[in-house]
Amino acid sequence: MTVDTLLTLLALLTAVYAVLSRTRRLDVSLRLRWLDWLIAIVALLLAHYLLFYPFFMSIGCAVAWPVERASFPPRDAAYLLVVAIIAFLIWRSRRGKLPRHKIGQFRDLVTSLLADERYADVVALLENHLDRVIRIRDVDFLLPGWRCRLERLSVPLWERGLGASVEHQLPESGTQRASLSDKVARWFRSAVSWVARLLPSGKGDAEVAEEIVTTIMLSRTFTTAIARFRPYFAFKLLSKRLLQTEDFLDGYLGSLLSEPDSILYFEVKNNQDLGLGYMPARRYEVPTSNRLLHFFLSDARVAKRHMIWKPIGEELIRALDELRKTSETDPYNGDMGDYGVRGKWTCPLYVGIAFFDIMVSEALYQGIQWHMFLWYFEYFVARIVRNSRFDASKLEEPDSECPTRYSYLLYEIVSTLCHWIVAATTVPSQDNVRLAHVDLSYETWNIPKSSIIALNQCLCEILPAQNVSSVLKESIMGMVFRLYFGLRAHKETEEHARVLALALKQKERGSTYESDDGFRRAVLGYFEGFDKNPPYPHEHVKELREFLQE
Repeated sequence: MTVDTLLTLLALLTAVYAVLSRTRRLDVSLRLRWLDWLIAIVALLLAHYLLFYPFFMSIGCAVAWPVERASFPPRDAAYLLVVAIIAFLIWRSRRGKLPRHKIGQFRDLVTSLLADERYADVVALLENHLDRVIRIRDVDFLLPGWRCRLERLSVPLWERGLGASVEHQLPESGTQRASLSDKVARWFRSAVSWVARLLPSGKGDAEVAEEIVTTIMLSRTFTTAIARFRPYFAFKLLSKRLLQTEDFLDGYLGSLLSEPDSILYFEVKNNQDLGLGYMPARRYEVPTSNRLLHFFLSDARVAKRHMIWKPIGEELIRALDELRKTSETDPYNGDMGDYGVRGKWTCPLYVGIAFFDIMVSEALYQGIQWHMFLWYFEYFVARIVRNSRFDASKLEEPDSECPTRYSYLLYEIVSTLCHWIVAATTVPSQDNVRLAHVDLSYETWNIPKSSIIALNQCLCEILPAQNVSSVLKESIMGMVFRLYFGLRAHKETEEHARVLALALKQKERGSTYESDDGFRRAVLGYFEGFDKNPPYPHEHVKELREFLQE
């Protein structure tokens, strides 16, 4: 190899580095350690030595070439050395890990990129180095680990709370021996403490790493950017179980719900309803292709741990409260149009309700003993009823079952609650379905009973409302009565039917439920007008009528 060849190789390497993206160059600078550069510099100097070997030989500054007889001249060795060091640098730039001493530089870089709104660069860096940052934060290294162990050994037992009266447990006759033991113990602890101080603690780097994690998890603009442009990257952050996960999820899922083009809308729309049991009870497939839903709901314990109902529920409440401010132009009080077919799939209110349906259904069928805060439906209904404006003169089909979009949402909410309740007929032996008490007391582990109580609260809002059409009320009550007879027809769910009957008669007063004449008479009136064909068992019809008349 000649000098020109060496210069060409170096120029080519420089040109390749120059055309790399800014993010990739930053990544390379973070991965390469001082030792990598030292090896490269030494190898480059050695390559020059081999190139000018004849000169160094002539002045007596070179050793005899060991492979001269093998026709392998120094210039060829120089070429192989340069190729080897280039390959080494490429390998280290791809496989090297973020050094602990560069964590401060990494923090400054992330902060600068966030300030410049270069969110794609931040995500690219985090994808490569997040595991390392978490490890630095947790001080998960050999020497700091040994320092922690030695520091614990250097602390007396009574200071560690492992034996508060150890010093007083020796007999009085052994005072001299105990004193010698104390001296040896103090000397040992001092020696151990001195050795521990020689080892790195990693606490400073851990604080910087924690600052990085806090910054990325609490930055609302960054969270919004992830939801919009790299939504699946959030799974890597969530899998680390960081302390700031709740705040991150609030922004992440809230942003997904506020963007009709987000993956949340796509996956909810394309998630398949399997259809089980009576009415039928719904369950969803949640395939791996729906990565967002699969991450949270393939194992519903993940959804429970992350409390994913909170950001979705709070975003829907916020949206409904915002709509109240523009009640005169509220689009949900207008005609249905194609809302029931296409429009609902770009509607945050409907998609949020559908998300709850998938979440609670999966929790129920997977045996999760928690209500998944389906109580949010009560708050949705209260606000929808409050926002509704039913003006028959402004509607094309005022006598239809769902003349407005708000009425359609009310119907969907009640229908969803009924599906969760009737699911008791498909898995009656599960612990999260079996009743402990046949009343309206709260059983937080029981999803069907929690749904019955939520249904009671929703009906208490809908039935007395003057701004909800009577046709919709009749349709909703018909659905509830069919649910009752469906439960009553199964021996395993007779008790659930009795709890539902109580929910059609009682209202919550403080912390208890009591019979309410106004509510009971309203329900009884709808029951008398309910079409009982196909005929339900006469004794079941008579039983419910007499119960409502009491």
